[in-house]
Amino acid sequence: SVVLKAPVKNGMLIVGVEDKPDATGLLGNIQIFPNPANQYFTFGLPNDVPRGSKWTLIDQRGVIVLSGDFEGVVNGQKQVDISQLANAMYFVVIT
Repeated sequence: SVVLKAPVKNGMLIVGVEDKPDATGLLGNIQIFPNPANQYFTFGLPNDVPRGSKWTLIDQRGVIVLSGDFEGVVNGQKQVDISQLANAMYFVVIT
């Protein structure tokens, strides 16, 4: 192997990416409960969730294990069956 000195970086250090104000407000209003979950979890959704929004459940390896949409919401709640998944920590991605 070879070790090379990296060039000096110029400019400002990027420490994050700003969200659109409307997206941040919407995500702050989505609830996921119970946490931790056993057989199912529930999305608590505001009335203004954009049509066509989808959710994805990803394991710690980055593998998609479950996905769906928000169609069929009843009283602002969408229940997701996770009884077939192994006990682990998962990440929820909403697009």
